[in-house]
Amino acid sequence: MESQNSNLTCVICLDRFKVPVTIPCGHTFCKNCITLHWDTKSKSDIGPHCPICNEEFPTRPILKRNVSLSVLTEAANSTGPSCREPQGRAGDGAKAMQLCDRHKKPLVQYCKQDRKPVCPECSISECKNHQKESLEVERENQKLLLNSKGKEVQKLLEETQKSISDLAENINHAKVSLEQTSSWMKLKFSTLIKTLSEKQEATELLLLEQKETAISEAEARLAQLMENSQILKESQVQIAALSTLSDTDFIRKSTLVEVPRCKDVPTDVSPNLQDRINGVTDVLSRVSKLVSEDLEKAVGTAVGQDKDGSPQDKRPVLAVVPSPAAFSLPGGKEGLSA
Repeated sequence: MESQNSNLTCVICLDRFKVPVTIPCGHTFCKNCITLHWDTKSKSDIGPHCPICNEEFPTRPILKRNVSLSVLTEAANSTGPSCREPQGRAGDGAKAMQLCDRHKKPLVQYCKQDRKPVCPECSISECKNHQKESLEVERENQKLLLNSKGKEVQKLLEETQKSISDLAENINHAKVSLEQTSSWMKLKFSTLIKTLSEKQEATELLLLEQKETAISEAEARLAQLMENSQILKESQVQIAALSTLSDTDFIRKSTLVEVPRCKDVPTDVSPNLQDRINGVTDVLSRVSKLVSEDLEKAVGTAVGQDKDGSPQDKRPVLAVVPSPAAFSLPGGKEGLSA
């Protein structure tokens, strides 16, 4: 065993290989160790060479990982006295290393083609030509993918919450706008003679129906957005819960995580009554002018009011006040203006 460990030891750091690479002369070192060695020597204008046999190379060789030696190193690391103990510090939530069901050896690599963890024997026999990574590296890869999914969920949640806020605000504006329109209509009709009361009732009924329809539809969309938000929050909790799992369970379950796809929900609330009430507003504007200005003047002339006039005659002429919520029409015309 001591001889085997020496064969897996880097002569530079005197520790087991970490990402072993073999240079052209045949000697093997840790990738970081030989890179740092060459970087240090290059500062003294010494070209790349082998620290063991001193063979010099015209250019710095491309460092490729020695896959076979990596498997042996990982196997040696996994079968050491600590392989049966949970990895990491106490309280980290790390799980004990799991064994291959077939060979009863530690699962130290992840086969990307078969999409499952494998032991050293499986790696050499069944997955020889497959692309493999150590469980630690694959966990980091999956962690990056899971983080990306988590960020996408967070972005969707933020967009949904903004839509909820926008829609709620638009609903309030719509309520105010519709209430102002209704009040304006009541003010107009209250100045007219009794014969217009029937038309007033019909118009108010139309506004009420449109208000109920518009708000009902908007609140239904708000409920849908709230449901989407809940789904996204639950997805966040699911993703966060995966971090406590073992490597194998984490990798397996993280690949099953799907970002919820929620249907887009419009947030605008814009009841459009203009085309339907154009005729009514035009008539109301003309009648209001007749009642508040022309009729007042005609009555004053007919009565023959005194020069100073009576207190009743000194009352202000009823002004035609445009609705604060008047809709804008093409050409700059106000739909509910006098």
